Amino acid sequence: HGAAGFRLSLTPATPASAVAMNADGSQFAMVVGSDGLTVQVRDATTGRLLRTLRANNPVAELNFDPEEQQIVGADSAGQVEVWDGTATKAKSLGALGPNLIDVEFSQRGSKFLTISATGDIAVWNSADDQPLRPISSCPTVSSAEFSPDGSKIAVACADGTARIFATSTGRTLTVLQVTTTGRVSSASFSPDGKSIAVSV
Repeated sequence: HGAAGFRLSLTPATPASAVAMNADGSQFAMVVGSDGLTVQVRDATTGRLLRTLRANNPVAELNFDPEEQQIVGADSAGQVEVWDGTATKAKSLGALGPNLIDVEFSQRGSKFLTISATGDIAVWNSADDQPLRPISSCPTVSSAEFSPDGSKIAVACADGTARIFATSTGRTLTVLQVTTTGRVSSASFSPDGKSIAVSV
């Protein structure tokens, strides 16, 4: 049998930007509207609106934590927007600064990281929403993700390198010069965490 699906129609006045799916695929969240301040949570099977969330600043990216206790957004004011449980109003974490361009959880959901437009990565504790440490990676970051066990972070950089950092200390473990003629667009760990795959 083919999978059932639906089409969600949005008008030019209410475009969707960031979209994220929860761990079991039952719900998705998306930023709608030109101001980037409204997040809709919908049923992934029917498209039915479940909740409408309000952000404090325009949101560039979204993610569900794997335990589905939080939805977290990266905003244009350099802060993290967090919606706990059934909350509809976000709480903002961190100081104002360069806009954040991405947010990613570890597989177990105990930590998440944010990436700023200036290449700074911050690691956060999901349990208390406190920052654990900053990581100075490279001037322009394309992507960053945790290893399967959460002990390392792989970073793809616009300078043609892929870099591996220790999550607990922020120390650089490896720098791979992947290309000298362009950017590395992504770097991902293998399921056992022993190797990485990169794309340029």
